[in-house]
Amino acid sequence: MIEFTVNDPPVPKGRPRFSIMFDREAVIEIVRLARSPDFDSASDRLHAVGKALRKLIRVTTHTPPETKVAEEAFRLLARKYRPRKPLDGPLKVDTIFVVTPPQSFPKDRSRLWPHVKPDDDNYRKLAIDAMNGEFFRDDGQVCGGESYKVYGSPARTIVRIRALTLEDYERVAGAIGQPVAQPRLFGGNHES
Repeated sequence: MIEFTVNDPPVPKGRPRFSIMFDREAVIEIVRLARSPDFDSASDRLHAVGKALRKLIRVTTHTPPETKVAEEAFRLLARKYRPRKPLDGPLKVDTIFVVTPPQSFPKDRSRLWPHVKPDDDNYRKLAIDAMNGEFFRDDGQVCGGESYKVYGSPARTIVRIRALTLEDYERVAGAIGQPVAQPRLFGGNHES
């Protein structure tokens, strides 16, 4: 098991940004095709214009710069806890995000949970993406885990990573009504 704390305020993963680009050359091609006398039928002309229209708009996505900076900061602070080589197999990653309470925080601490934005899963996504390739080969290996967002001081992120076991599977399989497969001994089905 790997357990560590990143002593930096948690940052949520930002939503990807989209950019729409218009291809000037495609506009010129559409106008040329629409005016061209080289088509035998309106259907052929429509097909050619439709093909050119698909090139007209190009949508690209990019990660917001503040998210890139936050991921890199998390990665650098967590790096000293990483294993010698990335972990293999299915993993459980537990996270606790300790966020600073607002100035208007009740003195009697009647409000313990920060049930406001940003969402816990956005904090978790940034942390897991930052550990990707260093703590585990791919974030697809993360099959479960508990995650909490709580008020406290100092602001920080606590992470616990461990391999999922047969006992974990049996517990989950029982919860969903899935029959638990018995492991075969010696690689085969031995009947007497």
